[in-house]
Amino acid sequence: MPMAPTNNILTPPPISPLELPELIVHIARYLDRSELTKCVRVCRLWHRSLLLFIWRDIRIIADSSSARYPSLALLLKNAPFIKRLTIYGFILRTHTQIHLPALETLRLTLHQKAGRPNIPGAGEISRETIMIRHHPSITNLILSSLSIHDNMDFWKAVRDSRSLDSLHFSYAIVGLELADIFWQTCTRLEFLCIAFAEVPDIPSFATHSFSRIQHLVLSWVRGGLSPERQLELMVQCPQLQRLTWRGMHDQLPLNALCDKAAQGVWPKLEELNLEDTQIRDEDLSVLLTSINRLTVLQANSTGFALLSFEALSKHFSTLVYLDIENCPKASSPMVHAIMVSCPSLIKMRAPMICGTDVIQGDGKSELGQPWVCAKLKELSLCLDLGGLDSQMDILQRLGDLKQLENLNISTRKQLSGEYSGRSLQFSLEKGIDSLRTLRRLSVFEFDGVDQDMGESEILWVMEHWKNLQIIRGRLNRDLMRHYELMAILKTRQIDLED
Repeated sequence: MPMAPTNNILTPPPISPLELPELIVHIARYLDRSELTKCVRVCRLWHRSLLLFIWRDIRIIADSSSARYPSLALLLKNAPFIKRLTIYGFILRTHTQIHLPALETLRLTLHQKAGRPNIPGAGEISRETIMIRHHPSITNLILSSLSIHDNMDFWKAVRDSRSLDSLHFSYAIVGLELADIFWQTCTRLEFLCIAFAEVPDIPSFATHSFSRIQHLVLSWVRGGLSPERQLELMVQCPQLQRLTWRGMHDQLPLNALCDKAAQGVWPKLEELNLEDTQIRDEDLSVLLTSINRLTVLQANSTGFALLSFEALSKHFSTLVYLDIENCPKASSPMVHAIMVSCPSLIKMRAPMICGTDVIQGDGKSELGQPWVCAKLKELSLCLDLGGLDSQMDILQRLGDLKQLENLNISTRKQLSGEYSGRSLQFSLEKGIDSLRTLRRLSVFEFDGVDQDMGESEILWVMEHWKNLQIIRGRLNRDLMRHYELMAILKTRQIDLED
């Protein structure tokens, strides 16, 4: 009887999902450096796939008090992977020998101390100049605390860096003799940030065009660039999409800024940061009315009030980030109206919201309606229960914000005359279980809000908020009990800051 033919084709062993390079790379995005360092030791495949994540962002710390940096051999070996490099303290001579072909971001935070100068001697080229010349791939340059106010070669190298489109310049000085070359550099940029720095005036707007700038940050600028000239610079940026302007509020020509905005000078402006300027309510309302589409408003410590709120309402459908903290006239009904009208909101900071506005309302407006900001990841405001008998409804509203990662209900000093003194109590008896849906929560703050938590509440937190990393606030009014509960949290590596 003939034998049945046999199949000699060997079936390959099944592949584990953890052997797929695409999946390994996806997992790597959620790991910190210490975790990645452990993972590269698992097997050769993981080593090859994850090595680039370990080396893409490197910090070199070299000063007289501490030194932390990889060896030259390791830097040379892994040079193709490095995309972001930070050097703090001094640039060592050996580091000028390295070429990083994929480098995109270079951050130099340099200072000068006796015996370890960054400033070159006569006829020498500074080490920071060599770093710039060796890396034409740099697109983003961050300079801080630099002694380069008279280094012509350095600024020429920056100006001639062919890929550069972003410059962040802070806590440093540009000398008057470098005015022309510094502002020539800025004409090539899409992002320019000058913060707490001294820069010379722009020689001439006729010879310096800033039509490429889309994101402009001018924060506490000193030197020859006066507030009036800063405004002229803004006017020369017709493509502007994001603007931050900060300084002494009584020196900034905010009225002129509003006039320019009303004239349609910045048709593409979407993000506005005027925090700490104390801009008046009527002026801010003009700005908000003139903007076609607003996604971000940072108006902390300004005159934001009824007029600004009414002007902001046209942007409710597009608003992603709103900061009106430390604005005493930003009332609870306004805050609640924002939360029931802004479906795209991801980050919200406000003074206070009253429980009666959230739950009961007055029957004449949207007060009492449910919040629609289901995408919210960060919420910071004081929750005042006022005359409510129960906090269950408030907790349920918070529980609906399932994407929350940072929740801050701390009391604010500026509310001392309005705050009733009654805020949320996080106890099982009073409904904390309604917040079990906040599984993404990593930071929880309640400074100034008296709590009487016990061990059962702490165990509940550890069971349901597994991503929690930081708590800020007093767990129990009894100090000894507070420390006992703190010890339990530390067993789960949850940091407590009180």
